[in-house]
Amino acid sequence: MERKTRTDIAYMYLAAMERPSYRTIARFKVEYSDLIDEAFKTTIKIAKDNDLIKIHHLSLDGTKIKAKHQLTN
Repeated sequence: MERKTRTDIAYMYLAAMERPSYRTIARFKVEYSDLIDEAFKTTIKIAKDNDLIKIHHLSLDGTKIKAKHQLTN
């Protein structure tokens, strides 16, 4: 996402030509995860209510996989 704010016009527009760092984006995602989830649900509901999409069942995968750390000497 950080790279996209430098190379993709849509991302530049949405970021108001700001270039947030990876840390800023990561912190935002942690601090506002509830609002992000709510915005996603609201967007889906509006699209469904206006017959823009047809969804009978929507599932979100919350799988988390622990990364393997391998140290090299």
